[in-house]
Amino acid sequence: MELNNTLFGSRILKNTITLGGVSKLLSKHEQKLLSDLLEKVKDRVQNLTDLATKGTGNYDRFKDTGIVSALTARTHGALGVAARASTLAIDERLCDTYYQELKIPFTISLGEQGDALDRFVVRAKEYMTSADIIIACLHKLSHLSQTESNSSAKITLKDGTYLAATEGHRGQVLQMMTIEK
Repeated sequence: MELNNTLFGSRILKNTITLGGVSKLLSKHEQKLLSDLLEKVKDRVQNLTDLATKGTGNYDRFKDTGIVSALTARTHGALGVAARASTLAIDERLCDTYYQELKIPFTISLGEQGDALDRFVVRAKEYMTSADIIIACLHKLSHLSQTESNSSAKITLKDGTYLAATEGHRGQVLQMMTIEK
């Protein structure tokens, strides 16, 4: 949240995310700051994952605990980390045209049997994948002029209902907007 405030002037990103993008482009310095921080986060997450999976204490607690089979996950509509830990390759990014247009490759992390260890490892890998995606987006944005402003771009929505889907920490999140002029 502190970094959000440093980069965008709001800890909770108030007035930052807008239709079609963001209200402020990051300077080269801010992009590097964010990229460097994400690399550090990836290293810390990897170290934590190594500690949990290579030491016997946590490994013994996580392995074979709370197994959710692929059939059970599918039957109960599991999404996100819970689905992928149970070997189901369900990922909202596969259906999202935004990711397809950006052409940023990413790996879908899958578990082996759906136990607590798989959920822990898949969640950790998702943090690292998300960091990689953000870093790749920063590299793609680096060619934009720092004087460009997204606010000058006009986004016109026709009357109708719009639906968007994202993946949150508890599964799929749907947003619906109805425009009536």
